[in-house]
Amino acid sequence: MNKALLINEIESLPLDLQKQVADFVAFLKFKSLRTPQAEDLEFSEEELAELDRRWEEYEADPESAMDVNDFKRMI
Repeated sequence: MNKALLINEIESLPLDLQKQVADFVAFLKFKSLRTPQAEDLEFSEEELAELDRRWEEYEADPESAMDVNDFKRMI
């Protein structure tokens, strides 16, 4: 799909849906800037072992996991 066709498609939508498209585009841009691609990540053997340990700990007791909002406040 070329840009002109895409623009025409978006412009043919009702205004509320155009806003949703704009929000989605903003989300995609944010995601692409903030999230490294999985294949770009490199972990040492020690880091992989720690990730495995944490995953096993979570699987053994999922209720012990930190609340996502608590985690966000930490970073």
